[in-house]
Amino acid sequence: MRRHELRLISFFGITVLVGVLGTLSGYKWIEVVPGRRGGRPTIKGTRVTVDDILEALASGWALGEVVENYRVPVEAVQEALRYALEALRKVEVIAAETPS
Repeated sequence: MRRHELRLISFFGITVLVGVLGTLSGYKWIEVVPGRRGGRPTIKGTRVTVDDILEALASGWALGEVVENYRVPVEAVQEALRYALEALRKVEVIAAETPS
C-alpha cells in the first residue's frame, strides 16, 4: 500500500479493514481505489469487484465463464477467491443465546 490511511469496507456482509489506495499487500491482482465501486476491492485496472466474481461463481458460472465475461486473467479470479477466504478467516463469530 502506498498510504497509511485505512478504511472499513463491507462485501457480502463481511467488513474488513483495508488500505485506501493501491495494491493490497500480498496481492498482485487486487487493489482498492477510492471512488471505484465504492472503494471495494477490485481486480487491478478494472471495475470488477471481488464480490462480482464471488456472485458469478455462486450463481453457477464456471471459471472460464468468469474469465471470459469479465475479461480478467484466471490468476485474478483465483486471487479474488484467496482474498475472500482470507477475509472470512478474519471474521470472529460470537454466538449468543436469545432469551426465551
